[in-house]
Amino acid sequence: MAFLGLISSLLIAATALPSSLEVGPAIDGNLFINGTKFEDRNGDGFLNDGEPGMAGWTINLIGNGLLANTTTDLLGSYSFQKLKPGRYVVYEGRQSGWNQTSPGCYAYQVTLTDKCAQNLNFGDRQKNSGILVYQERALMHFSRDELRRLSDIQKGLPKTPLLSRPDLTSRLAVPGGENFSLLDKIQYCPAERDQGRCGNCWIWAAAGALEVDMAAKKGIKDRLSIQYLNSYYWCCNGGALNYFANLLNSTGMVVPWSNANAQWHDGGLRCKSKSCIPVSFISIAPCYRIISAHAEVVPTQFIGREEAISNIKNVLQQDRAIVFGFYMPTKEDALTFIDHWNNHSENEVLKMDYSCSKTWNESEGSGHAVLCVGYDDSDPNNRYWIMLNSWGATPRRPNGLFRISMDMNYDCDMTATDGAYPIFEWEALSVQYHDSVISTKAGNSAYNSTWIVSEGLYRPLRPKDGPGIDYEGSAGSGAGMINDRVSDKVADDAAAPHMNQTEESIKPNGVLWEDLLAASRLLPMSASGLQTQTRAVPGHGV
Repeated sequence: MAFLGLISSLLIAATALPSSLEVGPAIDGNLFINGTKFEDRNGDGFLNDGEPGMAGWTINLIGNGLLANTTTDLLGSYSFQKLKPGRYVVYEGRQSGWNQTSPGCYAYQVTLTDKCAQNLNFGDRQKNSGILVYQERALMHFSRDELRRLSDIQKGLPKTPLLSRPDLTSRLAVPGGENFSLLDKIQYCPAERDQGRCGNCWIWAAAGALEVDMAAKKGIKDRLSIQYLNSYYWCCNGGALNYFANLLNSTGMVVPWSNANAQWHDGGLRCKSKSCIPVSFISIAPCYRIISAHAEVVPTQFIGREEAISNIKNVLQQDRAIVFGFYMPTKEDALTFIDHWNNHSENEVLKMDYSCSKTWNESEGSGHAVLCVGYDDSDPNNRYWIMLNSWGATPRRPNGLFRISMDMNYDCDMTATDGAYPIFEWEALSVQYHDSVISTKAGNSAYNSTWIVSEGLYRPLRPKDGPGIDYEGSAGSGAGMINDRVSDKVADDAAAPHMNQTEESIKPNGVLWEDLLAASRLLPMSASGLQTQTRAVPGHGV
C-alpha cells in the first residue's frame, strides 16, 4: 500500500540528528511543530483564504525516539510542544469519505534544530462532492524588453564543456540506442513538485539540476528547499538559470526541504506579490555550502540536428541534468502544451517545434522551464528526451514527467519587432562546493542585502518588518495563468494519483499504528515525555 510504504520509508529517516549538530541550550526541549487541518475546497493542496479548519482529526508524530498523537481543535489547529532537536514524521489519521490533498505524499518529514516548524498543514476534500477541481498552470510572461535582455544574457554565457572520455564516447555510441535517465539522482515527491500559481518554474528546474549535481559529485541525494530560495528573493515573476546561479552566489548555500519551515508554501492564492514565509523563519541547519555557480549553454543551434542531439546526450552522460527553457509566442501555443500535459499520458511524445517562425505576441506570449533528465533512442522512429515538470502529478502523469521528440528543429525561432529570438534554450549548471559541503551549525539565515544582478533585472533585496517580505524589482512581467487563469477541469477524485485509493487500501488507525511501531522500532513515550496539547494558532501565517 502506497500510504503505509511511504510512511515506513520516512520513519527509517526519522532518527536522531548527528552529535555534531550545534544547538543552543535554550533550544533543547523547547521546540514545537504546529499546523492546521483544513478543508481543501478547491483541491490545490494549499491553505487559501476561506477554506475552513476541520476539528476532530487525529495528527500523528513519530521520530527522535518519540511517538504521540493529538486531535485538531475547533479551528483545525494542532500543536506538538516541548520537542527536542531531531527528525520527525508528521501525518494525519485518514477518515472515510475524504481524499488527502496536502501534503502530496501523505506526510511531512521535518528536521528541528534551531527553529520551530510551523504551518505543517493537512488538506482534504470530500469525495464525490460534485465540485470540479481547477488546476491552474503558471507560466512566465515577459515584455519585449525583458525578452531581449534574457536573449542577450543567454548569448553571453559560456559553452558547456563536451567531454571525449573513452567511457563516455562508448556510451554515446551504444548500438541501437539506449534508455538513459538521471531520475535516480533526484529525491522528489511528484505530487509535491508543484509550483502552483507561482511563476518560478525556472527555480524548480534549476534546483533539480543542482540536486543531480550534488548526488553525482558529492554523493548527497536530498530534496532542496524551493521555499528558501523564493523567500530569499521573490522568484514568482519569472527568471532563468543565470539568475539561479547568481542567487546561489549570493546565498552561498541551499537548505533541505525537510528543514523547519522550508517546505513549499508560495504556490497558493495567498502568496500573490510576496513570499508567505520570511526567509528568517527558515532554518539553515543543516545546509549545503556552495562556493560559486554559473550557467552554461549547451550548443544546439545551427550545428545540425544530430550534432545537437549528441551534445545534449554528452552533457547528460556527464551526470548533469539540463534546464530546458522554451517560449510559446501565442496563447494558442501555450494551450497546445497545456493540453498535452493535461490530456495525454507520460508515454506519449510531443513535437515541440510547433511554434517555429511565429510572431511573439507581447500580451499572450509565455515561457516555461523544465528539467531534462534523460533520453530514450532505442527506437529510431520514436526518439525522445525525458522532461521533469513542476506542475505536480496527475493520474495520467504520476511521475510528473513528459516526453519531447528528439527529432525536432533545434534552430527554431520566433520573430518580434526587433528581430528573431530562439525558442529553445538548453543550459547546464556548473557548481563548486566547499570541501565540507554539509554544515550543521544552527544560526540565523544568511542574508546579503547588497546583491545586485549585473543584468539589471534584479535590484537589491531589503526585507521589511511585518508578517511577510516586500521585495523590490522583478525579473519579468509576472507569472500568469493562461487565458486569464485558464484551467483544466479534473475529475473530483483525480486531483492527485494517491486520491484514487479505495478506503480498503488504507488500514484502520489501530492496525496502521501497530505497523508503524514495527517499522520504526520505537516504543510509546512515557507519561513524563512529550506533551501533545492542542491550541489555537493565531491566523494561518507564520
